Amino acid sequence: MNLHLKRMLAAGCCALIVFLSSIRLFLPLTASGYGAEDCAALAEEILAKESSGDPENWIRRILPETAGDSAADWYAMTAVQRGFDCSAYGNAVRAVLDSMDEPSATSRERIALTYIACAGQPSPQCTEILDASAGRQGIMSWIFALHLMNNGVTSEQVTQLQTVRELAGRQAQDGGWSLTGDSGDPDVTAMTLQALAPYRDTPEAADAVARGVDYLAAAQLESGAYRSFGTENPESTAQVWIALCALDIDPLFDERFIQNGSTLLDGIMQFRLSPGCYAHEAGGAESSLAARQFFQALTAEEMLRRGNGSLMLFHGAAPALPQHAAQTDPPKLQQTEPAAHSEAEQSAATDTPQTTAAASVPGASGTAPGSTDTETAVSSAVSSHSSDVTVSEAEAAASAAEVICTTAPPADPRSSAEKYPYRVPLTVAVWA
Repeated sequence: MNLHLKRMLAAGCCALIVFLSSIRLFLPLTASGYGAEDCAALAEEILAKESSGDPENWIRRILPETAGDSAADWYAMTAVQRGFDCSAYGNAVRAVLDSMDEPSATSRERIALTYIACAGQPSPQCTEILDASAGRQGIMSWIFALHLMNNGVTSEQVTQLQTVRELAGRQAQDGGWSLTGDSGDPDVTAMTLQALAPYRDTPEAADAVARGVDYLAAAQLESGAYRSFGTENPESTAQVWIALCALDIDPLFDERFIQNGSTLLDGIMQFRLSPGCYAHEAGGAESSLAARQFFQALTAEEMLRRGNGSLMLFHGAAPALPQHAAQTDPPKLQQTEPAAHSEAEQSAATDTPQTTAAASVPGASGTAPGSTDTETAVSSAVSSHSSDVTVSEAEAAASAAEVICTTAPPADPRSSAEKYPYRVPLTVAVWA
């Protein structure tokens, strides 16, 4: 081969390399290659950033100063599950309970749940909050009511069986749950499954939970992430992750939740800006809500892998329905009327959107002060946990109707249309 030909081949190879490199610049970057072994380090990154490198001081001295705030409450609950001493936060939350004037039903429930997590057991006020809040703010107030009962709060007015059936009956035909009830939303579906998880093997919830998991598997995007309110985001993805862990499903290894090699972790890592910092949407600014809910999901994953229980069950709580529950007559279909809301609560329901929807508003950082993450719509849009939800604009705008369904029957091979011929849409007023 002569020198001229060698030079031409070398030049051609260089040109090919440059061409391929230039194409790569215009292709979207993917977050491939992340695995379960990265979860602990990623959680520590978020904790280090939030605490300025001193988690113990932050949890014991700084965080209690904002007790009752959604962000602080969720961090405290998650810190409990990571083994931190949150007794100081529990004392601060007790003071909030003693002077409770929170108009949002889901915020009240979140604060009560935080107290249980940090103090180790319910107080009489937790029962009062359960009685005054369950069902008062749509599906999210039922979800948080069940979380309270799952963690030992008892009531003569509200029961676990009633609430499990209420949530199962609100399942949409596609297998998901949403604020409006017409079709599923990944965020609200995930939060519903988090509450129903302890009952997944009972006749009252087994079919609903199975259909909910199928819905989430079908809703996952190619990136591994989830979309809520039209936006692919890490918060909704984190809520799904928490729900699956509560059901003893590890989404990092379950093929139903791996799309073209991308897991939920890969989906969330698309939004990583720097160590401990995450955006709500592609190309967006830093979102404290995104980081917080990812921190919860990472904690749920670590708990699952270590056999330490569920993120939303504290201090060894092991809820169960009465043994006679399966023999009781199913509830009769009846129209529900919204409970009377004070002017303050009506205002809170429309002025404090919490979740992906909230995070998608330009300039919004995630959740409004004092309200809860998951309180209203979808965790990201509803501002959860992992979860508390105040009625969002999306829910208020849907003042049309909420689909109330009968309790889902046991699983059988028939189609959805054949299985649920008795679904009855009832129009009810939406308080805003």
